[in-house]
Amino acid sequence: MDRRILKTKKALHNALTELCTEKDFDRITVKEICDKANTGRVTFYTYYEDKNALLEECLTEVRDECLAIFKKRQLLAGAGELTHTDTILNLLDSILDVIEEYSPVSNMLLNSSDIQIRYFHMILDSLNTVTKALGIHVDTDVDRKRIYAFLIIGSWGFIHARPVEDWDKLRTEVKSFATRILESNIFYSAS
Repeated sequence: MDRRILKTKKALHNALTELCTEKDFDRITVKEICDKANTGRVTFYTYYEDKNALLEECLTEVRDECLAIFKKRQLLAGAGELTHTDTILNLLDSILDVIEEYSPVSNMLLNSSDIQIRYFHMILDSLNTVTKALGIHVDTDVDRKRIYAFLIIGSWGFIHARPVEDWDKLRTEVKSFATRILESNIFYSAS
């Protein structure tokens, strides 16, 4: 892709991210995005149908980065020898890496429940796809997607319940929480 196009799209991504930290996504206009990105509406509509398409591209970019980091972690750890818990912990580490690196996006997610829901579903679908692709089977009475939803929301609570001052400590807490849940018997039948 042409560098000018990439530069314009990056400016639009940054503008949307910054605006989302200032007000709800629903109240942001394409004109405001264009003004902040120093580009015109015609240029915006050349690349995006509407602001929702821009948002989807921003979230997809973050998700793809997260999955790339996850795949590297899996390869380094020897994916064929990892337990289900190890795989989930690698994914949580990858999510934390991306949230730490993309703190403006993290702030954007905090300020909009609509964006949170979209991102939640994107991560949930990715987690489900990854574990299926790796052939990970969870022998449980509870639907796999519900287990992952519980872990994602719980981890989100750990991350955003208070300002993060120590990412290493937060990472340890999130992984400890997830490990206790994954290795407990709460999801399994009592039979």
